[in-house]
Amino acid sequence: MVKSTPHARTQREARGGTGKKWKLEHLPLGTSDLFTNQLVPLAKSLAGSLSPWEGLSKEQVQKLVDNIYGSSQYTVQDAPTDPWGPLVSHVFVNCPGPC
Repeated sequence: MVKSTPHARTQREARGGTGKKWKLEHLPLGTSDLFTNQLVPLAKSLAGSLSPWEGLSKEQVQKLVDNIYGSSQYTVQDAPTDPWGPLVSHVFVNCPGPC
């Protein structure tokens, strides 16, 4: 896992200077399988109930994370320091069908 920096000013800085995009390796260790196989399908289902121009809010992503990993296990932070929201958004943009 690449550790994110909580007081970073930019996304690249938050990723420890690595890469241009958030990747599954930026999530906490051991969370990527559940993210891909459970959280992503739930997020897509929830997004299907929103208007086409809406994305999931930080609070909605937090509820999904709590549902999959347990309440208060992980806290979804504001951008640019957090991989949860950007990775969920990435799925909608780059994997419109089943991923």
